[in-house]
Amino acid sequence: MYNLHLGHVEAARGGEAAHYSSRACEVCVPDANVLPAIAMTSSRSDDVVGRVSTSFQAPAEAVFAAWIEPELMQQWLFKSDSNDLHAASDASVGGRFSVLEREGARTIEHWGEYLVLERPSRLIFALRVPQHFSGTARLEMTLTPKGTGCVLTLVLRGAGPPDAEQLWSMMLDRLKRVLGESE
Repeated sequence: MYNLHLGHVEAARGGEAAHYSSRACEVCVPDANVLPAIAMTSSRSDDVVGRVSTSFQAPAEAVFAAWIEPELMQQWLFKSDSNDLHAASDASVGGRFSVLEREGARTIEHWGEYLVLERPSRLIFALRVPQHFSGTARLEMTLTPKGTGCVLTLVLRGAGPPDAEQLWSMMLDRLKRVLGESE
């Protein structure tokens, strides 16, 4: 598996080839200045535009890990049957993440910043997907223990596509399959 190095996201945006490697790159060091700062100053960032909730048989720690570990992110986050994903993540408050989606000749960038990271119960992050919507989405994910599993609640705020709830529901169904749950 290959990871997109955060230090080369800008090159990919400029039309140059992004740098992929299965090992550490001396050139690539996750840098807070690499990806554009994500401003959450618009009043739209507080507007709830959607909410998705679902139960998992998996424990909260396993579900939480799937949101921040690149090897797991690549299996479900923005994944379809026909695309290839390359994820990178600096899982810390203020850390950045990116998912580069390739489907045929088309490339879609998903990138953002972790705003709150309280493992394994709460994750808030800003997300931009310029090819799908303008502005910044703010996603608030909470995991509440339920038996041996958990309940995930995802609150969508700010920008996003009109069918965001449906898209996130489909991605969470895929996450269940990645975690070995039957539908």
